[in-house]
Amino acid sequence: MSQPNAKLRRPPGVSGPPRDPARDAQILRAATELLAEGGYSALTMDKAAARAGVGKATVYRRWPSRAELAAEALSHAGLTDD
Repeated sequence: MSQPNAKLRRPPGVSGPPRDPARDAQILRAATELLAEGGYSALTMDKAAARAGVGKATVYRRWPSRAELAAEALSHAGLTDD
């Protein structure tokens, strides 16, 4: 469960409840682990969702493609030059 004073974000123009940044981090961590274990071919939206303990729709709401998820996961892990 998230902290009551945690800052939740929601992308502009999107309705629904605010997004939990901790969930974003969970998904990015799962994606990074999958990339480390087997490269880009090992990363799927299904596997990232399962490993993070979230639904596949939760992943797709944040990253519309596997390439975008992989890029942000590598950036989040500090493995890219911006």
